[in-house]
Amino acid sequence: MRKFIFFLFCSLTPLIAFSQSKLFAQQAQQAAASYQQIYKLNSEQQQQVLQIQQQYLEKQAELSPLEGKNLDRYLSKKIGLRKITERSVYKILNKEQQMLFTKKQDELAQKEATLKAKLKKQGVSQTDIKKALLNMDI
Repeated sequence: MRKFIFFLFCSLTPLIAFSQSKLFAQQAQQAAASYQQIYKLNSEQQQQVLQIQQQYLEKQAELSPLEGKNLDRYLSKKIGLRKITERSVYKILNKEQQMLFTKKQDELAQKEATLKAKLKKQGVSQTDIKKALLNMDI
């Protein structure tokens, strides 16, 4: 019986890893398409954004176990990961695209500040504020 369970586990692990990587690839493609639509990326930039998004999704998955153990730390790391990813995308853009990116980031920062002030006024905890900021429509 133990051998059967071990065999089953060993058989399913690659299948699960494959399906997860396929899901990451699809999500990364969607994100890259979104960047393409907004910033009119050339083919080299598209490939770089795709790689950045795949790395982001992989690192985000690595953070998942932390969510159940230390939610505040998880949220802080997730916010940091998002900022690092945004910075990586910014670096591959040309000057014109960077100006548009900066404009969009400023708009997002204003929305975040408004939401944060509203939630603080309502007495919402810092952890719930972080959750709300991460769930904002970017």
